Amino acid sequence: MGSKHSLIELDERDKLIINVIKRLGEVPAQKIMEETGIPKTPLYRRLKKLEKAGIIESVLRSGKTYYRVKK
Repeated sequence: MGSKHSLIELDERDKLIINVIKRLGEVPAQKIMEETGIPKTPLYRRLKKLEKAGIIESVLRSGKTYYRVKK
């Protein structure tokens, strides 16, 4: 059974990020950082990768970027 996101390889850190976003709903990167312990630069790199893959999306709310799992 292939998932629809099989074009990119998800490692444990990616899954951790996705699970945090799933659990918390809409979250700013700062909160994801606190929850996962992943430093800022690698975290943003992964968020960008996950967004490009269509797994998560970012929304701008009162000047702040929030991330959520794409429906």
